[in-house]
Order: sequence, then structure tokens, then C-alpha cells
Amino acid sequence: MKYKCSNGHENYATVLPERCSVCGSGLLRVLSDGPVAASGGAARSPGSAGGSAVPPHLRQSTGAPPVIAPGAPVARRKPVWLLAAAGAAASIVVIALIVWAVLGRKDTDHQMATVAKQYEDAVGVVILAGQKDGQPFSVPIATAWAVGEKVFVSNAHVAQPVAEALTKGLAAFIVLNKNPERKFRIVEAIVHPRFGQKILNLEGKDPVVPVYDIGLLRVDTAVPNRFRIAGESELRKLDSGYRVAYLGFPMENLSGGGVDSHNPVANMQSGIITSTTDYWLSKAPFDKMLLLSHSLAATGGASGSPVFNAAGEVVGVLSAMNIVGQVDAKTGDVTRAPSAALINFAQRIDLLREIYPDYPK
Repeated sequence: MKYKCSNGHENYATVLPERCSVCGSGLLRVLSDGPVAASGGAARSPGSAGGSAVPPHLRQSTGAPPVIAPGAPVARRKPVWLLAAAGAAASIVVIALIVWAVLGRKDTDHQMATVAKQYEDAVGVVILAGQKDGQPFSVPIATAWAVGEKVFVSNAHVAQPVAEALTKGLAAFIVLNKNPERKFRIVEAIVHPRFGQKILNLEGKDPVVPVYDIGLLRVDTAVPNRFRIAGESELRKLDSGYRVAYLGFPMENLSGGGVDSHNPVANMQSGIITSTTDYWLSKAPFDKMLLLSHSLAATGGASGSPVFNAAGEVVGVLSAMNIVGQVDAKTGDVTRAPSAALINFAQRIDLLREIYPDYPK
């Protein structure tokens, strides 16, 4: 007799066994009632002599459900509750990532605010003072921040008019943020030697902003606090999305002039670096990638402000903005307004190395 178990094993026996000799399955189906050899258990063809018929009540239906022997591979369906749990876990991960992104940004802004508080007495408003037609005047023009014991950093386009004013016998001061009693007389203004140079690219185009726009203002007394400068390894990380902020004195076309120059309070803005390029907005190697485009809201007066990261390290000096010219239909006067694109510019801080001997190594 030939039989087959529910797991597909075929064999021969004189009498149908209780279980398959291969896998132990108890569900057997008779394939042939023919005789088998009586000795040695060796299989013979169905026409061989010997054997007996199998009682009908021992014959297995072909539709019997399979029985899997212990230890055999099993294909199991995942329980519904397990699939639901996996879906819930995936949803939790997605929600956690969203929360992390939101809270991470809030945490970064908190760090920026902490930096602004830490260095609030290291930034000041630059003021030109003198007499014109016998009348005294005092004009706030920009922002500067302390980098050394008696050294402030600003833009070259700020240091240049200060230097000219000093040669004409006028005075220039820096009044510290939230410290009106701390006034520093500027005794020297240094402009980057390459500022204002006529530099064209391969296509003969001018730079999008004045190049090498960074300068120094030396004062007569020591400052109480000073910013830290980011190292090269950090500057190499500057790219789209890098979080930054500035602390300074935007003034142009703002209510009340934007600042009380005799008792100044600086404004902080936070945003991101939108791109890092050369002076023509092109991709460039690190030593030429000196222009930092950013989303920090700015207008005239914010020039010279320190652009810093969440660690309190200065990575750039705010220098220019995209502007829209507005013409008064009655007077013909032209006023400037920031572009709604909110893409403004800063000079990468390591330009300072060329004019500041104490620049960190």
C-alpha cells in the first residue's frame, strides 16, 4: 500500500501506520491499495506480491487540513493586534519627529536669546558727533560689537566715514546697549584694504554687494565684555538652514528712528543662513565662499551687527540687504524698503583675520 501524509511525504507499508515515519503527521491519505514487499521494507512496484487492503475507515480524505510536525518551518499570519501595534508605533515615531523639530527650533531660539543676554553689553551703537554751522549734532549710523579689549568690529562702509570724520576734527563714539553711561570714544578706524575694489567675475559682472566689507574701530578704554569668534571648523559648516541671529540697531525708516542713541536698546532677530556663495552668488571653494545670505530682517543701522550661532560664536558681520526703491509721487524723493524676499547679506567673519592681528589662530 502507498500512502501520503498531510505534509506531502509518500511511503509504502503493508498496513497504514498511525503516523508518518518521516514527519510524524497523524493525517495520512492512501494513494494505492496495492501490495508491498514483505521483507526489508524496500519499496516495490504496485504490482509486487503481498500486502492487504486498507479498511475504509482508515482512509484519509484528500481535503483533510494539514498537520505540521514539530520543528518544521511554519508560515504564520501576524495577529491583527500586532499589526495595529506596529502602525501605532510608526505614528508615534512620526509625531515624535514633528514635536522634536518644533521644540528643537524653540530650544535654538531660546539659546539665541540666552546669547543675546550674555553679550548685551558687548554691542553698541556708533555715533558721529560734532558741529555744523555752529550747531551741535549727534547722529547714530550703525552697529559695532566688541572683539578685543579696546577693539570693536563693524563694516568697512561704517569704518570709512568714521575715519573721514576723525580727520575732519569730528568725534565718534560707541554707546553700549542698555548701558548709556558706558560711552567709548573712537580713536582709530581701520578699513579692510580690499574694500571697494573693482572686482569682476568671468562674465564681467560686478559683485552683488561691496566686497571685503569689514572694519575695526579702536576705542580709548577697555570694554566690559566681548564676543567669541567661530573657528574654521564651524565656519565650514555654514550652509542653507544653519541657525543664526544678530543683535544690533536697525533704524532706517523705523518709528522713532529705531533707537534712542543716548539710551540704546538693541534688537535681536533670528533666522537661517539661506546660502553660502562667492560675491556673485556662485558656488565656490571655502576660501572664496565669503558671502553669507540669510533671512535676518534688517535695514539701515543694523550694518555691522554680529551674526552669531546658538553657541554664541560670531560667524559673520551683517553688511547689506536686498532693497526696493520707493519714489514719492509728489516730491520725487526716493526711499529704501527691505525686499519681501527677506534675503540679506553678511560677510564671513574670517575676513577679519587680515586686519586684526589678534584674530584667533
